[in-house]
Amino acid sequence: MVDEDKSYEDWVELQNIGTSAVNLGGWSLTDTRDNLRRWTIPPVELAAGQYLVIWCSGKDRSNPALPLHTNFKLKGG
Repeated sequence: MVDEDKSYEDWVELQNIGTSAVNLGGWSLTDTRDNLRRWTIPPVELAAGQYLVIWCSGKDRSNPALPLHTNFKLKGG
C-alpha cells in the first residue's frame, strides 16, 4: 500500500468491532519482545465499526490529525 509520501510501506489496520468508541491513546505497537512499548499511539478515538491504518514506516509521525507512522519498520522475516 502507498502512504501519503508515495512510499510503499507496511501497515497495520485496527478495527473497533465493539459498539462504543475506544480511545487508543497510550496503547502501543512493537516489533520486538524486548520493547513492548516501542511506539505509543497518540490520543485517537476509534468509533464503533471504524478502521485505523498505522504505517510501519520508521517515519515516527504521531500527529492524530495526520496519517500515523511508527518509529520502526517491519522486517521481512
